[in-house]
Amino acid sequence: LVHCYLPARSYFLCFGVVNKNKMVVFLGSRGGADTANDQALYYAVHDGTAWSMPKIVANDGTVDAAPEVLRKDGKVIVAWADGNRAFTDTDTSVQKLNAMGISLAVYDIAAKTMGEEVTLVDDNYFNLAPQINMDGTNIYVSYMKRDLATVEKETDLLDVEKVYSAMAYKTYDYQTETMQDEETFVTICHDTLSDPLVFDHHSATAEVNGDTYMISTYTIDEDRDLYSDADRELFISIYNIT
Repeated sequence: LVHCYLPARSYFLCFGVVNKNKMVVFLGSRGGADTANDQALYYAVHDGTAWSMPKIVANDGTVDAAPEVLRKDGKVIVAWADGNRAFTDTDTSVQKLNAMGISLAVYDIAAKTMGEEVTLVDDNYFNLAPQINMDGTNIYVSYMKRDLATVEKETDLLDVEKVYSAMAYKTYDYQTETMQDEETFVTICHDTLSDPLVFDHHSATAEVNGDTYMISTYTIDEDRDLYSDADRELFISIYNIT
């Protein structure tokens, strides 16, 4: 049983085992006067005796959100939604969402070190909900994208007709530190709807007969009414990465 004390304004998100040790990843306050960029992603490691002092994964002064963690082959991969610039007090919610990209960092268990931040996605779309999978030294980070170009006010965020939705992934080889140049978009198929708004995205990779497949599950709001949820159907997409 592990008890963790988290300061006020912090939110526990992820807890995992690193060999016999443990790692905790959470969102917390940076402190200071810059409230627009206050939320940062922290991590701490327990060595079997005591917890290390929490450190910010990537202390770049931008907002961090929605972390995801995967441990494999002596590494802990951390991916999160990451502001691609510092926010100002005059930024609207839509402007802030359009500045959210996707980043990752690789923690080396043996060396006990967190690697540098790697920016995977930095564009003018709302990128969210990263998922991590690995195949050898390749890290596949999939995520959802929202195009808010026609959204002018916060209430329009609930208007399905004004929000374009997509799913994509980027590949990063942590050994060679090389990244796939372009996003790969996951095909979203539906019998009657074109470009439907997708929710509840989750992904996994699987190897079959030497080929690696990206398996994505998601739901679609079929009546395009976000105030009702009994009509959301579950879909699966299988993409041959190889």
